Amino acid sequence: MLRSLAVLGIGMFMAVLLAVPGMAAAAQQPGGDGPSARIVNGDPIGISQAPWQVALVRSSVADNYNAQFCGGSLVSATHVVTAAHCVPGLAPSGVEILAGVSDLNESTTRIAVSGITSHPSYNAATTENDIAVITLQTPVTLDGTLRRAIALPPPAPAGGTTWPVTGEPVWVSGWGALASGGSYPTQLQGVTVGVLADPSSSACGSYPDPAGGTFQPATMLCAGAVSPNRDSCQGDSGGPAAIDRSGTWTLAGVVSWGYGCADPSYPGIYSRVTTYRDWVLAQTSGISTPPAEPTTVSASAGHTSAAVSWTAPASNGGAAVTSYTAIISPGGATCATATTSCTVSGLTPGTSYQATVVARNTVGPSFSSTAASFVTPALPPAPAAAPAPTPAATAAPVDPCATLSGVAKATCEGSASRTQAVDEAQATRAQALEACQARTGTARKRCTAAANATYRRSVAKANAVRARDIALARCDSRTGRSKTLCTSNARATYSRSIMVATALRARTIALAGCSAKRGGARRACTAVARARYARSVKVASAIRARSVARARCQGLPSARRTRCVAQANRTYRAKVAAANSQRSRAIARARRG
Repeated sequence: MLRSLAVLGIGMFMAVLLAVPGMAAAAQQPGGDGPSARIVNGDPIGISQAPWQVALVRSSVADNYNAQFCGGSLVSATHVVTAAHCVPGLAPSGVEILAGVSDLNESTTRIAVSGITSHPSYNAATTENDIAVITLQTPVTLDGTLRRAIALPPPAPAGGTTWPVTGEPVWVSGWGALASGGSYPTQLQGVTVGVLADPSSSACGSYPDPAGGTFQPATMLCAGAVSPNRDSCQGDSGGPAAIDRSGTWTLAGVVSWGYGCADPSYPGIYSRVTTYRDWVLAQTSGISTPPAEPTTVSASAGHTSAAVSWTAPASNGGAAVTSYTAIISPGGATCATATTSCTVSGLTPGTSYQATVVARNTVGPSFSSTAASFVTPALPPAPAAAPAPTPAATAAPVDPCATLSGVAKATCEGSASRTQAVDEAQATRAQALEACQARTGTARKRCTAAANATYRRSVAKANAVRARDIALARCDSRTGRSKTLCTSNARATYSRSIMVATALRARTIALAGCSAKRGGARRACTAVARARYARSVKVASAIRARSVARARCQGLPSARRTRCVAQANRTYRAKVAAANSQRSRAIARARRG
């Protein structure tokens, strides 16, 4: 089955595949579907985990679930990037936007559209140049937690960019079908896939596919995952493929097309945003991006240090450069500064190194500069010393978990993995805190809060992974329905832990921002941050409870199972509605007070 990645309303799916050179495209009405895209083998998530995600809905259909047909990404308060095949010939009056929504059943205000611009070279037959920009009539209120613009990539280096590199993780989200030809969720889904080909590689799975669809590396991004197979499919079209670039979420791709869904031979294909960055900027106004990379990097080396200097970027991306970081490899030694030179210490005499420099503005970091090679001078030879005794042979390291099994092995391996993850998180936090030193005042406070909050989220995730793996190992001793319920509970608890950790990070960053305010404004800001966090925790608990309840429905006779699932969904919606109401009341009280 060839897939294009939109649907004509989730509850009113219509698609007619046409055999055309290069691929089969769909005969489309507003938001019509061509080749398929849904989140496969992902997890339900809250909008705070992808706050740039929006839903495209048909304005003629009142029910959001049936009206939704594609996704998109907020790149500013008034602009959304989506796929051109989602909006072929559509008038702005036929489309509206939902922002800040996790569940399509949530009560929310739609945002009207004032303009739709598809790429002038979009080819519906080959799905080349599958990108479009939607302009909104009224700005979205960007609160940083539920509604946030995603960064566009920095300007490409003069020699072209290799970003994203093969193996880089990509975060994809949407309301698409959960299985090929399956049902569509009301709850937003998310999944991590990996980049499978950089811009210089024409190989992507087994493409061209049986229908003739061809992967074009210069304009398309190839991404997928196996064990289990993970992908996007019907209904996710136009949605974001995002990459975390040193703490800055960046739009790397737009969900476009593919052959089948979660087929390891035919990964998902996304429009490569680095190719269309300048075109997107030309359709918008006032959008800043990360800066271009620094140039003419040079290094003057001593025995154990190197003075690195460079030229400021040719483009600051529309926002002043706030800091630079020089990075030395191998070893990873760094120095940070607000000027165009700094000194890196802790190097080894007589060693070859390379220095690269990254510039950063308020949006995010540039691509790395071209590397400058240098060699630290060797130290003079030391006086000859008496030969040291030959040390006794040391035994090869022993895996302490190798002889264990079951829960004991899962506990042992989980503890080792947690330790490694926490060590990596500590190293990342240390680098982030060092970069924060180049800032001042409130900017430094927010930067420091973000670094610490990200570290705590990483630790919480490591704990959740360890707890999940131990719980799943305990489930292995069970059989039948008991095992199914046990496994579902373990996975649901893990998902809740991740959502709560993400919400806690968002609250911490928001509270750091509140500290710059005074009096009633500060109290209101603090109350709003806490109300949103409380709502996220309640929604996470509701999602977990629904997952467990649905698992208990399995194995029941058909009629009872249907009633059981319906009751689980009603209970979930009631809890989410209550959480939304409590949040709204708390925010209203804070703003009145």
